[in-house]
Amino acid sequence: MTQIPIASDAQNHLSTIDEAIQVISREKWVLPEIQEIPVRKALRHVLAEQVTARMPYPPNNVSAVDGFCFPYKPSFIQKATSSGVEIGGTIEAGRKFEGKVDISKAFRIFTGGLLPPGYSSVVKEEESSRVGDRVIFRVIPSEWENVKRRGEDISEGAIIGELGSILDPGKITAFLSAGVSAVRVYRKLRVEIISTGDELLNPESKIENTTQPLLVSALSSPILDPYPGPVCPDEREAIAVAIDNAISRADAVAITGGSSRGEKDLVNGILKEVAKPILRGFKIKPGRTISMYSMNGRPVFSVSGIPFAALASTVVLLDVFIKFCLKLDKAFLPRVSVKAPIELSTDPEYYVVSGARIEFCTPSPSVHIVQERSKSGVGNLVGINSLVIIPPGKEPVAKGTALKAIMLW
Repeated sequence: MTQIPIASDAQNHLSTIDEAIQVISREKWVLPEIQEIPVRKALRHVLAEQVTARMPYPPNNVSAVDGFCFPYKPSFIQKATSSGVEIGGTIEAGRKFEGKVDISKAFRIFTGGLLPPGYSSVVKEEESSRVGDRVIFRVIPSEWENVKRRGEDISEGAIIGELGSILDPGKITAFLSAGVSAVRVYRKLRVEIISTGDELLNPESKIENTTQPLLVSALSSPILDPYPGPVCPDEREAIAVAIDNAISRADAVAITGGSSRGEKDLVNGILKEVAKPILRGFKIKPGRTISMYSMNGRPVFSVSGIPFAALASTVVLLDVFIKFCLKLDKAFLPRVSVKAPIELSTDPEYYVVSGARIEFCTPSPSVHIVQERSKSGVGNLVGINSLVIIPPGKEPVAKGTALKAIMLW
C-alpha cells in the first residue's frame, strides 16, 4: 500500500478520498463513550456491540390463522374428513390451552394461539364445517401449514444487530421480539461549529452568518449532535481561545472561514501550532481548502466560510472519519443511486459535488441538478435536498450514468 504523507510533510498535497481514509486510519482517535440504554429509547442510535437473539421468535408454535389445530396423523386425518372429530376446547390468541390435552381431539384456535404439544397443523375455519361439538375438515393442509413455527422469524443466538448499525424501528421490533431489552450504543458525537470573520460581526456589512446554522441543521443525524459555537472576529487570540474551549467540551470541532491561505485567514496558522495536521486540502469541488487536524485525539476541521462549499466538503470528509471510527454499516447520511439527468461536466483530478433535487418515484428516482447560481454560495442551496457526487474524469459524465447521491434533508 502506498504511504500517503501527513499534511505537515506535504503542505501542497490535496488528498483524495482513499488517501484521506489511509491518513485518518493511522491516527488514534478518542471515541464517544459507550452507554447502555433501553431498546425502547434507542431509536437512531449507533450500536457499539453485536447483538444476538436471547430467545427465538416466535417463542412457540402459533397459529397463523383462525381455525382448528390438529395432530398430523393419518388416523386422525381420515376421521376428520369423514365423520369428523370432537372439539376439545378453544385456544385464544396469545394463550395456550390450560386444560388436559386429548390428542384425539381438534382445538378451536385463533390467530396467535399456541399449538398444544403434538399438534402440527391448522385447518382454516372456512375450510371446515362445525356440527355441534364436532368438526369436519373439507380440506387437509400439509403439516405445519398455517403455523408460525418456533424460531421461524428469529432463531435463538442469531445475529440481529451488527456493530456500527443504526437502530431503526425494524431493528427495535426485532430486538424486543428476541428478548433484548437493553443495548450498548455510542453517545452522539458533539460537534461544535465555530464561525470566524470580521464581516459577520460588522452591522454595516449586512452579511448574515448562514454557514453556521446550515452545518448545524444539515449535520444533525443519528451519529452527530452539532451545535453553534462562538462567532469570532479575525483576531488570533479570540480564535485560539474559542478552539481551546471547544475542544474541552466537544468530540469534534469545525471552524468556518479562514480555510484558505490569505493573509487574514488565521485559522490554519493557529491550528498548526496547537494540533497535529492530518490533511491539508481535499480533492473536492467546491470546498477543496478544507483541512483536518488532530487535537487531543479529537478531529478539528477548518472549512470554507462559503455555505455550499462548507456543506459539500464537511459532509464528505466527516463521512470518511465517522465510518472509520465507528465502523458504521452505512453512511451517517443516507446514500442513494441515481442516473445523471443530463450530461455533466467533470474535473480530471477532483470530485465535483453538485446540489440536486431528488424525487422518489417509479421506476427510478427523478433527479434535477441545480445549476450553479453563485460561486459555491447560498444560491446553490435553494431547492436542493441532496448532493450528487461526480467522480474525477477527463470526459463528461453521459446522461443516464449511475452516480451516488447523499440525501441531506
